[in-house]
Amino acid sequence: MTFNARQRAAIKRWMGQAVPLKGVYFRSVEYRYMDPDDVLSGAGTRAHGGRFAAVGIRAVLGTVLAALIGAGVGPMITPFGSLATMLALGFARREGVEVPTGRLITLGLWAVPIILVLTTFALAATFAVTW
Repeated sequence: MTFNARQRAAIKRWMGQAVPLKGVYFRSVEYRYMDPDDVLSGAGTRAHGGRFAAVGIRAVLGTVLAALIGAGVGPMITPFGSLATMLALGFARREGVEVPTGRLITLGLWAVPIILVLTTFALAATFAVTW
């Protein structure tokens, strides 16, 4: 996908408005796993199992990565897949940059299977190396 000069200028302006996340973030865990050093260790899943993991598997990293993959490729299928995509399209239109919906969907249908396969292999490789 290529961008014309007007689109590149709009993207550059948006990037200049981006700021790093700040603050405190929370993850809900059982009381016995409230030690900050243990929350992301996977010990709870290994000992008790989880929604998508059998007992004996440390699945915290995989669950987080799988959620990131899903959140990343889901909105690529349609422009209505996430609030962020709809906001970006709204900003583009406000700046006078028209994004054809049909082209966006066509690109998403072409790119998502490839991205999904590659990121799934990367996830599997991560498990093979780190766990």
